[in-house]
Amino acid sequence: MYSAVAYEFHKIDVNSGTIANATLAENGVKQMMQTFGMNDIDNYKLSVDYDDDDISEVTIGNRSVTYNGQTKELIFVVVRGTNGSIEEWSSNFDVGAKTPEYYDRDNPYWTNPNNHKGFDVTANRIYNRIMEYIDDYITTTDDSVIFITGHSRGAAIANILGAKYEDIPGYESFTYTFATPNTTTQAGSYKTIFNIINIADFVPYAPPTSWEFGRYGITRGISIRSEYEDSNPFTNKEGTFEWLTGNDYNSDRFGFQQTLDALSGIANTRDDLYRYTCLDHGDGSDDRITILNRGLSFTSRESAINKIPKRAQRFVIIERDDSGSSWDFTVCQTPAYFLQIIAETMAATIGKYRFVMELNIADKYENAKKQLIDSTLGGLEHPHWPEAYYLIAWNNFQPLR
Repeated sequence: MYSAVAYEFHKIDVNSGTIANATLAENGVKQMMQTFGMNDIDNYKLSVDYDDDDISEVTIGNRSVTYNGQTKELIFVVVRGTNGSIEEWSSNFDVGAKTPEYYDRDNPYWTNPNNHKGFDVTANRIYNRIMEYIDDYITTTDDSVIFITGHSRGAAIANILGAKYEDIPGYESFTYTFATPNTTTQAGSYKTIFNIINIADFVPYAPPTSWEFGRYGITRGISIRSEYEDSNPFTNKEGTFEWLTGNDYNSDRFGFQQTLDALSGIANTRDDLYRYTCLDHGDGSDDRITILNRGLSFTSRESAINKIPKRAQRFVIIERDDSGSSWDFTVCQTPAYFLQIIAETMAATIGKYRFVMELNIADKYENAKKQLIDSTLGGLEHPHWPEAYYLIAWNNFQPLR
């Protein structure tokens, strides 16, 4: 419930346990924490102190809990998932390379190069805030328990935070994440991190395992389509997606794997995301990253170049033909460029028309582009909804009978 209500556009009735789309005031998480007796509630937006893309929002509260004669201080950390902004979408796709020559690692908050860069930087910034909170409000950590949760991007950040707290002596922590993306190429063994996934949800499969990515902790999955979809959506059988949301469940049952394979195929490793393999700027192993654009005039050429989003321009080399005989230009696009174009599309900072028609994507990425377009039409949305994960928790992983 906490991981879902962290989004401003979701509402959960804590009395009946139901969830529905609704407009929710910004203090929704605070209200829920107050309902469950939390004190010293602190909501913190990283955008207040940082002006780059690696930002998020976290709400922290605490309360004393006595059980079987033992009293402990509960510290609850709720990390919000992607808020729809280009900053957070760009960070989602900012994987980072392990080899410094392919990717600048000057960011002091990227402390573990095995981790996804965008997630790691954001997690470390939130970690600092949590430690400040503990210094301000918690007398001793000897009898304290930290619970961490989040959905989607929030789950990825929570996953990294959970690993940090399990590694720190003297802290007892439990992390519950939902729709968790892959976060690291060196997962290790963690016993206090529990990742819940709908196996038809695309997000937990990215970045792909073919790039050696996994996640910290224990992962458990179930199929909503197999276990919680009402074969007759008009009956609203209790425990089904249709009963909970009022929507007929739509999942990309046919194109899911093709889309995942196509995305995996744009690079062999995370380092390859940032390598130029073209004849002019790389080793010439794959010149399909180079695309020639025909220009009719100086103005038309510059207009076309200006349509390439700033974040994507970091990962291309643009060369203009200034010979006087044409206004052509070439663009050599690393796979990281294509990922940032996806981020811009997801954030709606570029329209679908520009993604599909106006931005010329290099031949190497055309199959992935096509699959993403097809999957969007085929149903990537419902399997990832917070409601979908609340449904899994509500059913406690028990198949309907």
